[in-house]
Amino acid sequence: MAKKLLRSGIGKPVITPKIESVNRQLKLALEHSYLEKESDESDYNKYIFNITKSRKCLIFANYCTQTESIVSSLHKIARTEGFTDIYYVHHSSISAG
Repeated sequence: MAKKLLRSGIGKPVITPKIESVNRQLKLALEHSYLEKESDESDYNKYIFNITKSRKCLIFANYCTQTESIVSSLHKIARTEGFTDIYYVHHSSISAG
């Protein structure tokens, strides 16, 4: 089911690694957001923080600068909320082409 979702009509194969492990679970969540104006950004970043705090996750954005901005905001929110800063930037993209 995850392969079908990740492939979502691009017609290219999706490869998932086979990891030898007993009772290992991987949870996959995908969320798409569209901000109409910049004032929505702080609420959006707080929302991203709340659903990712204390979890391993990858956050993708449309542009490298946007990813850097989101992660910078997550750093600030983590410090303010007293959480360990676990956010790192990884410059990559997901492309249908």
